[in-house]
Amino acid sequence: MSDRTHLPPNDPYAYRDDEIDLAELAASVWHTRWRVLLAVVLALLVYGAYLAVGVIAQEAPKTYRQVFELNFDGLEDGQYPDGSQFVLSSVLSQTVLNRVHARNDLDDYGISVADLRESLFIEPYSAEFELIRSRYEQRLADEELSAAEIAELEAEMRRELSLAAAGSVRLSLQLESDVALDAATADLILKDIFRVWADRAIVEQGVLDLNEAIYSAEIFAASQYERLDYPVAIDLLQENVELMRGDIAELRARPQADSVRDPETGLRLIDLDKRLQDILRYELAEVIDPVRELGLTRDPQGATLYLERQLREVRLEQRFWEERARLTRALISGDDPAGQVLVDGGAGSGGGGMNLTAQIDGSFLDRLMEIARQGDSEAFRQSLVRQILEYEEVALTKAQEAERIERSLEAIRGTDRTSSSKVEEYRAVIEARLPEVLASLRADAMALQRIADAISRQASGNISELVMPVGGSLEMAEATVLPRRAIVVGFVTMLLSLLSDAMKRRRVADKQP
Repeated sequence: MSDRTHLPPNDPYAYRDDEIDLAELAASVWHTRWRVLLAVVLALLVYGAYLAVGVIAQEAPKTYRQVFELNFDGLEDGQYPDGSQFVLSSVLSQTVLNRVHARNDLDDYGISVADLRESLFIEPYSAEFELIRSRYEQRLADEELSAAEIAELEAEMRRELSLAAAGSVRLSLQLESDVALDAATADLILKDIFRVWADRAIVEQGVLDLNEAIYSAEIFAASQYERLDYPVAIDLLQENVELMRGDIAELRARPQADSVRDPETGLRLIDLDKRLQDILRYELAEVIDPVRELGLTRDPQGATLYLERQLREVRLEQRFWEERARLTRALISGDDPAGQVLVDGGAGSGGGGMNLTAQIDGSFLDRLMEIARQGDSEAFRQSLVRQILEYEEVALTKAQEAERIERSLEAIRGTDRTSSSKVEEYRAVIEARLPEVLASLRADAMALQRIADAISRQASGNISELVMPVGGSLEMAEATVLPRRAIVVGFVTMLLSLLSDAMKRRRVADKQP
């Protein structure tokens, strides 16, 4: 045992031998600097020699990475612009890789299609990923967090990572070192993968095509109207013209659609819409007026049945909208709209009261009661007044249509009072003008289809409508002889050397008398 154990117990300086003198420790570290440096260099040399042998024996693969920006509408919802589903893995589909492999002659590099598939990896990417993860890892390190708080933080981190990665992806190509493929060629392959994918999606799958059905010229086929009686034919003709005008309105909502012209006629969408209005107002008038005002038909009995049924339906619709207006007005006055329906049972609607009550469905009444619970403010009353005006406007339109049908019925019943020569004269006009109007409408429908195709091509453009490579983002990673682990080994070696030196000095001090 050391002589220090025989010190008197009341020695006031006995405890000082157990203290650490920082100045002495710093001096000890400084005196051993060359030995520590030599140890670090020796450790690095040994570790570097070990890795060098491994590299010589088996060279590490090279990895090329390129960042791309997806920029089409609907990406946030996982959809293409036409509404079809977008899946990131479709970029590396078998069809895409087969074409890329053939276009770049990868067989010359000893790379098969299977090798190409195995060497590719695609993932969402953002330069902020590491920063976001680091921030949340610091917050998650709090030991006082509950399980619910941890789950909430993790969900919040996933949402933030998802938002940061929206639109950006990174495509990686990992090749063995013996593959004679330089960085420039690898960059071309990565870009060509997205180029082929985008071209296939646009041209073959039509992901940028207009997701709207355009009526074809067949709705104006002459054979369809020749089989129908005049009153039915003109109603069908007017309905189809309105459908075509609806197509025009949908197309005009597209960006820059009004600037697109039909390549054959030079017409724009606004021109076509005006042509259709003119046809309805002027050209069709030569067909419609004799039929409705003079009651011209091929089959008077069949036309009468058709118009009588049409009149009943229109009158019922008129009463339906009038009833809605009445119930809404009752709500303003403070009455119970549900009670109004149950008590009145469609009062004032004649024999169709029960049918009318059935049409005032529960959803309409529920909506009225929900509105009633919002209060009696001035804004609330104004909204109800606007609804009443809308309902009454529809009811007025139906009333005007019913009057028109009644006039047609009267004209058919009074055909006997019209001279046969006049009837035959107008019948000849109808037979001559109707095919001409139908031919004009078919030409306009085909022009509309060509304009729709031109708008679709304008929307498609080129692959930049789907994806753009981010300039300067190509990365190449190769195995290094002295990676970061070697630095760690050197640092640990230095600490061990210092610790060993300090213990050695302590043992020497203990042996001194």
